[in-house]
Amino acid sequence: MSAMLAVGLAASAQTQEALKVKGDGFYFLSKHLTVTGKATPYSTIGTEYSSNQLAEFTVYNESFNKVKSFSYPLRTFEAKSIYMKALADITKKTVIEYWDRWPIELGKGSDFATFDDFKLFVLQNNADLSSTDFFIDQDGNFSYHKSGKDWISYEGYKIMDDKDVPTVRQQYYYYNKDEKAIYYCTAIMAVEMDLDHLAWTVDDSQSGSLTCTERIMNTELEDYDIACNEGSSDYITQNVFNDDDKYEFLVKSYKQVDAPTDGNTTLTNGLLIDGMENGKLVIRKQEQDKYYEGYTKIVNEDGKDLLTLPAGDENYVDLYRLNGKTYVGTEEYSNGETTYVLYLLDTVSSGITELARTNAVKGMPTYNLQGMKVRKDAKGVVIQRGGKKYINK
Repeated sequence: MSAMLAVGLAASAQTQEALKVKGDGFYFLSKHLTVTGKATPYSTIGTEYSSNQLAEFTVYNESFNKVKSFSYPLRTFEAKSIYMKALADITKKTVIEYWDRWPIELGKGSDFATFDDFKLFVLQNNADLSSTDFFIDQDGNFSYHKSGKDWISYEGYKIMDDKDVPTVRQQYYYYNKDEKAIYYCTAIMAVEMDLDHLAWTVDDSQSGSLTCTERIMNTELEDYDIACNEGSSDYITQNVFNDDDKYEFLVKSYKQVDAPTDGNTTLTNGLLIDGMENGKLVIRKQEQDKYYEGYTKIVNEDGKDLLTLPAGDENYVDLYRLNGKTYVGTEEYSNGETTYVLYLLDTVSSGITELARTNAVKGMPTYNLQGMKVRKDAKGVVIQRGGKKYINK
């Protein structure tokens, strides 16, 4: 066999070997992320999509022959949604505006000295009403609401005194003492309600579930020890989190936690107004049979959990290498402010220690169009939490 033919067959064999391994494409692990100091080709399956239940990695040598493969089964965490319903008493109504208002013929010219006199007169002339339909309105007028079931309805939120307030539309009648006349009106009213004494029941007419699936995260490292802040973003590394020859990768995972105690107590943190029944506001909330909290962990090629990272509110971390040490940076958000925290990662003991944190400053996280959190200076279109969109060139 000629030397030229032998080289051709060898090249063909190497190509076929690489083609046998399916994947989402080839990547190249930079040499400063390996313990051998050599750039390493690898391919992945299922790392781009959290819906895949198995993430697979294949590492090749410089000739693209397979060296090893390893995988990680992406776990799914499920919770059942429980929908709850309660009726809230309206404790106060304040008229924002009248849609219409005019006097009626009933009681025209009558002088009612007391509320009982007014009530008795109206009941004698309207068999559809009961004594519970009467009230004193915000201006102190003797009043009664329209008969039937549609005398009051939820109208949504409107502005009053520069604030969004829940409102109702109420059709009722009131006695004008000065004019000795009964008026009909349709009023839009801001309402206050009693949310502290609600009798909750399960609403079986609604059901649902929540699913959280683990996903593989990119290990984004800013390496100040080479090429003056050269960055890398790979699915696997070999010497960032420890110095053995096994490969590691980042996994966003979830753990079950206790139900939150600071939610579903007000209209701004979980409670929802959903219409009215029998003159009361329908209040809904959604609970779960299980609650999960996201976190980021380091897993090696054997499937062993090595370390849990303090990933802040977004389960997102910045990794830095400087003078042979590895640092983890996170951002914590609260009430529109950001606190930046820096940790030191011990690659020998797989421990992590907080080094410093800044004072809280005004700042919001940013995302790309795919919904992934990115740095504020990321190129292209980025969206700031709250909806502000801008372009970094």
